[in-house]
Amino acid sequence: PYPCHAVVFDPNGGQPTLGSCDDFSVSYTAFYDIKIINGGGRAVTLSSGNHHRLDGLEITHLPNGCSPCGDETVNINAVRVDSSHDCLVRNLYIHDWATVRNDGNAAAIQVYGAQRCVFENNRIENAPGGITFKATVATGTNHDNIVRYNFLKDLSVEGARFSSSDNLTNSGNQFHHNICVNVGICLDQKNDSSGTYNNATLVYNNTVYTYSSQCFHSPRTGSTGFYFYNNICSDNGTNTRDFGTMGSGTTVVENYNLFDSGSLLLQCDGSTNYTTLSAWTSGCHGWDANSITGNPLFVGPTTAPAGFKLQAGSPAQNAGRVGGVSTGAVVNIGAYETGNECIGVCAVSTLAAPSG
Repeated sequence: PYPCHAVVFDPNGGQPTLGSCDDFSVSYTAFYDIKIINGGGRAVTLSSGNHHRLDGLEITHLPNGCSPCGDETVNINAVRVDSSHDCLVRNLYIHDWATVRNDGNAAAIQVYGAQRCVFENNRIENAPGGITFKATVATGTNHDNIVRYNFLKDLSVEGARFSSSDNLTNSGNQFHHNICVNVGICLDQKNDSSGTYNNATLVYNNTVYTYSSQCFHSPRTGSTGFYFYNNICSDNGTNTRDFGTMGSGTTVVENYNLFDSGSLLLQCDGSTNYTTLSAWTSGCHGWDANSITGNPLFVGPTTAPAGFKLQAGSPAQNAGRVGGVSTGAVVNIGAYETGNECIGVCAVSTLAAPSG
């Protein structure tokens, strides 16, 4: 299931190795089974045209396993998708990228102004960030994108991010069935200035294990339509907090989650902290009325995606609801909603049909 490495590029230079850019605009490009090592700069840029596809690439700064090699100090992303619509980015294995940086700008995949793109079944390890979305006046907003079935591990800043600036609003983005392991935060939704929002964001059926900052955070106050349900947040208590909301009008549904923390800390509306789930529900808009605390009982080991399946007797089994509402069908909490999902790099025959 890993990339076939039919083609290997070792450019050792500062320019993107592959892609479509403003000078050579083209749509419907497809890059398969390529390994890019020691790039010294961005590996892939898709900055013009639509309907691009990346599938089965391996990207790293460490050729043939040597260390230190390449430019691990580079402050640039491995893959940039810029103002492209209806793209598919899947089965990428990006690892050991910008390892000495601690800056989300050096994310494995950075997205500007994308619409209806799918980022699925990627494995990203040992980098500052995983999959980050930014909106600017120059690139436009990100909307109706899907981030699903990814394995995001050892990322010092964040697993993913939806952010914007310049009084812009992202909308309709989804983050589901992902696993974050040893990250700063699994999904950040910060915005770089006031008047910038993330609307109609769905975050559900994710599993997060160990986080130094927090598990998730809701969008900025003034955003609307945030859904957060069926997620597992499991940490040993060394994090800053487990979850935080920014305002009562932001969230529509927050329920059926599982929190497993050595010292639970939930922050309401950016100010009031709660250390028990019952106090949080009572004091913060009634959120998580059907959520639970406890050890999710992963099968282990927690170094690979399959280790986050649930043991028999896990409190997360059959404790979630489709849509996060009481009338929804019963499902597991966490990324393994049914136990049959393929998360991380997978054989093509096992992947869900692309959207868009």
